[in-house]
Amino acid sequence: HQVPLDPIYIKSVEEPHADVSVTASRLDWRVQKPGTYAVLATKITASGIGKLSIQFSEFENLSKVGGASGTIEASYGFGDNLAAAEAAGWISAADLNNKARYIDLSEPDPIPVLMWSKISVGDEVSSAEYESTGVITFIVSNN
Repeated sequence: HQVPLDPIYIKSVEEPHADVSVTASRLDWRVQKPGTYAVLATKITASGIGKLSIQFSEFENLSKVGGASGTIEASYGFGDNLAAAEAAGWISAADLNNKARYIDLSEPDPIPVLMWSKISVGDEVSSAEYESTGVITFIVSNN
């Protein structure tokens, strides 16, 4: 005697993983006069399974190359466009450190993270080459 069984569905749990794309890993400014300037620094897109944590560290204001004194204030914003980044508020380079943004990779079309950079060049800033670095770390998890 046979007993009919309903179909049994097995859901495979995949390990969290992410494929990450970053549009720029370097940003160069060419400024010829005092003012406030902003530009899209990078666009981060990702796909995969899990939750992607985007962590920021070692961000600083721009400083003169060669060890001479002088800095240019740098800040960062996030949003779909410059107006959205402005409305959300700018984060100083120092305050960006130890912050994180997240992308839920379970969404059919994960929302990209657009990171904007803004500098303020005052009249007192002397003409020179300035530089700064920062580290963006990507960590994928299953929660």
